[in-house]
Amino acid sequence: MQFVLFLTMIVAMGGVYAQQSDPVTACSLTDQAQVTSQLVELIKTDASQPFELIGLSLISPWPQINIQKMEPDLRQLRSRIPVELTGVDCQSRMRKVTVWFRLEAMRMAWVYGRHSEADQPVTVAEPQKKLVDMAGIESLSHDLADNLDGRWLVRSTQPGRPVLNADLQDEPMVFRNRSVQVIVRGGGLQLRTRGTVLQSGQRGHSVQVMVEGATISTTATVSGKGEVFIEI
Repeated sequence: MQFVLFLTMIVAMGGVYAQQSDPVTACSLTDQAQVTSQLVELIKTDASQPFELIGLSLISPWPQINIQKMEPDLRQLRSRIPVELTGVDCQSRMRKVTVWFRLEAMRMAWVYGRHSEADQPVTVAEPQKKLVDMAGIESLSHDLADNLDGRWLVRSTQPGRPVLNADLQDEPMVFRNRSVQVIVRGGGLQLRTRGTVLQSGQRGHSVQVMVEGATISTTATVSGKGEVFIEI
C-alpha cells in the first residue's frame, strides 16, 4: 500500500513538473538568423551606394524572447551596430534588450599602394582598386575619391588606407618652398619681385611668402601659376 502511494506521489509530481514545463516547450522564440537576415536587407536599403558584400555577426548574448519590435541604430555606418529588441519571454514578461552586431560592409575603392608625402600627384602613391570595409573605416561612400585624374595630395599617405576626397586637391598654382613671382600693389604703384612660398595653394588662397631680402614672411594671395600678390 505504501509502495502504491509512493508511485502515485511520483506520478503526481511528474504531472506537476510536466505542467510547469509545458509553457516553456511551447514558447515561441525568435531565431537569430531571421533577425540577421532582416538587418542585412535594411542596411542594403539604407545604403546610398550598394555594397559588394555585407557581413553581420552577433557579438553579444542572444535573448530568449519572441521579438515583436526591432529598432537598429543605422544613423551612422560603423563596425558595431546596436539593435534594440522588444518582445515577450517564456514567462510572458515583456522585455527590452539591446544586442550588438559586428558589421562588415565591403565595396570597391581606391587604396594607397605606398607612402607618399603631400604636394605631389596622387599617382605617386600608386593607388589601386581594392575591397574596403566602409564600416571599419566609419566613412560614407561619398567620402571616397572616385576620379583621381590630375589630383594632388594635401597630406601624406599610408599604404592600405582608402583615398578620401579630403586627401586631394587640384594641382596647386604655387608649390611649397618654390620660387614665385611676387607682385606688390598699393598707392597706385605696382612692384614685381621674387620670393619663396612656404605652402602650396590654389588661386585665391592665402599663403605665406618670404620675399627676397625680407627676414619675416608675409601673407600673399595666389593670383596665378607661380604668382602671388601682396596688397599694401
